[in-house]
Order: sequence, then structure tokens, then C-alpha cells
Amino acid sequence: QKDQYFSVVETSGYLEYLNNVIQGKVDVDSEAPKTIESQTRVAENARTFLRSHGMLPPNISTSTNNVRLFNETLNHPAEVDSFPNATLYQVVFVQQIEGIPIYTQFGVPLDVSVWMTNTNIVKKVSFFYTQIVGGSEPVGLMTFDTVKQQIESGNGDFYVFGEEGQLLDDTAVSTVKLDSIQLIYFDDRTTGYIHPYYLLKGTETINSYEVRVYLSAAQN
Repeated sequence: QKDQYFSVVETSGYLEYLNNVIQGKVDVDSEAPKTIESQTRVAENARTFLRSHGMLPPNISTSTNNVRLFNETLNHPAEVDSFPNATLYQVVFVQQIEGIPIYTQFGVPLDVSVWMTNTNIVKKVSFFYTQIVGGSEPVGLMTFDTVKQQIESGNGDFYVFGEEGQLLDDTAVSTVKLDSIQLIYFDDRTTGYIHPYYLLKGTETINSYEVRVYLSAAQN
């Protein structure tokens, strides 16, 4: 009986590992499984797992800030704020170039996610990776004042997300409060190139929807 498998989609550079083993109850005379003691240890264990399976390229990284905490329920894992209340963790490794993260459409970073239980059982690995070859000559970037002018003129690609994180199509946005800006590389998944972009994040003021704005960062 198979309890795990690999599925590979070659054209997208995506690999998924699933482990469907269900941990049984502890026998009367047996010791309970040891649980992971900290978020730092969670990240280290995930890194060790990837390295041991040849899935830790040099330009992906994680930290305790990239560890999401969940408690498994009857229906689906629910995210929690406190480490002691978590029974399942998602460790996200983000692909970067010289410290700058790479994103795809709709604000999704190129990443590797490791899902593991608090008893150190890896349940799932999603490996989404792009091999970067070569690069152009350095290009100048727009200044903050220019970025502000561009956004106020309605330039950039706006995306709105609902309460569950789903992308909302054809959502009218009237007033947006933007509170962060980040330099990223953007992979549109069509041309084979990545380009420098500014990613601005904020909130739509009427319904408090999350808003993300992509704006090309290169000077014209």
C-alpha cells in the first residue's frame, strides 16, 4: 500500500511530495513522541529535510518569520498565533537573487514550502523553483517620488484580495492606503525573463481588502 508519492510537472518547475501516513496512538507502555520545541528548530528541521533530499539550492532562504503556525482540526488546519497551540507548521523558503525575492503573478513568491507536524513528520513539500541563467547590464531604478507620481496617475497593476486571501476579479477600488514598498524581481511566467518591479501593499479603505500593486521599477 502506497502512502506517499512524488508528482513532477516538468514545464513549470514544480514538484510536490505528499506523505499520507497517519501517526497512530501511543501504546500504554510507550513514550509519547517528542515535539519540536521552537520555531527556530522548525525552520532548521525543514532545512535539514530539504538538504537531505537534494532540494536546497543556494539561493533560497527562510527564517522564523517565515514559519506559519496551524492547529489541525476536523475540517482543515486553522492558523493560530501562539507556537504552543500549533500542531502543524508551514516553513516557507523564498527564492532570491542577491537578497531580492522573486515573485510571480498576484504577489506569489517563488518558494519552497515544507509542511511538518509538531512531532517532526514532514507531511508535504511544494517545490516551486526557477533556474536563473545570466543577467543584463545594471539598469537605473525609479525614485520614490516618481513611483508616487506613477501610482497617483493610475499606472501599475492592481490586485485585490478578499478575507480568505482569494483574488477578487473585477473589484472596483476607490481609495487605497498603501503602507509598504518593496523591490522585487517579477517573473510573468511567459517571456522567460525576470524584471525589477516595485511591489506596494496596502488596504482598500471601504471593505479593508488587501491591495497589491506592481509597478515596473526600471527607469524609462
